[in-house]
Amino acid sequence: METQTENKYLKSVTAKMINDVREGTSLFKAFSSQKPAFSNLYCAMIKAGEESGSLPRVLERLIYIIEHEEKVRNDIKSALRYPMIVLTFLGIAFIILLTFVVPKFVGIFEKEGIELPLPTKICVVMYSFLIQYWLYIIIFLTAHNRSCSGCGFFCFCHFPAHVGFNQNSIIAGYINIIFYF
Repeated sequence: METQTENKYLKSVTAKMINDVREGTSLFKAFSSQKPAFSNLYCAMIKAGEESGSLPRVLERLIYIIEHEEKVRNDIKSALRYPMIVLTFLGIAFIILLTFVVPKFVGIFEKEGIELPLPTKICVVMYSFLIQYWLYIIIFLTAHNRSCSGCGFFCFCHFPAHVGFNQNSIIAGYINIIFYF
């Protein structure tokens, strides 16, 4: 695996694990020493496989789990791609409307002496906010984007619904493993 990957982090992890196993460390301890790369579930399954003598079966199951998780992750990303593109263009269109169209309407209404309708007043307030704080908005969006690794520009990682979904998928994974053995 060390020679098959281009990922430098994965190469270093596998090199350390190979070295540990060659020195006589159990596979479980080699996996456990690389905690950020392998979850507690993977380490516990390796330990159970070593102790029960069914390590090949456990490794096959881990391969299936990892492949399935990757497939689900890719399916979710592809399902969210189109809505994110639509939301991005809607946001751009809204900003263009606030920046160029609303001020013209305000000028027309003021010129005619007509009171602005409530939706237009709301748009004027949003336009003022956008003009006054545009730099802070860009800084916030950039910082938020960097805090969400790999999620894309609009990140749902911190939404409560996403956290619940993540917990449910972890529980489903545990149940799947229990019923397999």
